[in-house]
Amino acid sequence: MSITLTGLETAALLALWTTAISAHAQAEPSSVPVDLRVIYAHSDGTEVDYRVQDLLPTFASLRFTSYVLKSQGAFALSPGTSIRAQLPDSTTLEIATRSVNAAGQLRLDIEIKKIKFKTTVAIAPGATLAVGGPPYEKGALIFALTRPGVAAPSATPSPAPSRAP
Repeated sequence: MSITLTGLETAALLALWTTAISAHAQAEPSSVPVDLRVIYAHSDGTEVDYRVQDLLPTFASLRFTSYVLKSQGAFALSPGTSIRAQLPDSTTLEIATRSVNAAGQLRLDIEIKKIKFKTTVAIAPGATLAVGGPPYEKGALIFALTRPGVAAPSATPSPAPSRAP
């Protein structure tokens, strides 16, 4: 099954960042919700769209000072499905679902054939993957894939039981 998102500006891939990786196993769901935000990053001003404020720590090392949400969409993916989005230069971004692994992470193949880019990433519930892209107007496009949900608490060692003297 393939779902095409039309009118959605997205970006070519250059850099990847992930956050909130879950270490707890979950059953493989029949479909997994994923949100896509396309962001125009530039240095002509200091505007930060409130809908991308949560990504500012991820963008801290970038040279841009302004981040504006250009478009957003939500979709549900099942293993074996994919979505396609047309990029501003008429190339196509394809995101294909591979599986949900034993740690509960959604494994995705991300590809842009025109620039011969293909990578596989994993996103845990509650995590975001931000991808920097090609030049656009006076800056660049960035898109962020978010898997809604609550990230499982990280596994931390329990303190050793105390012994009474």
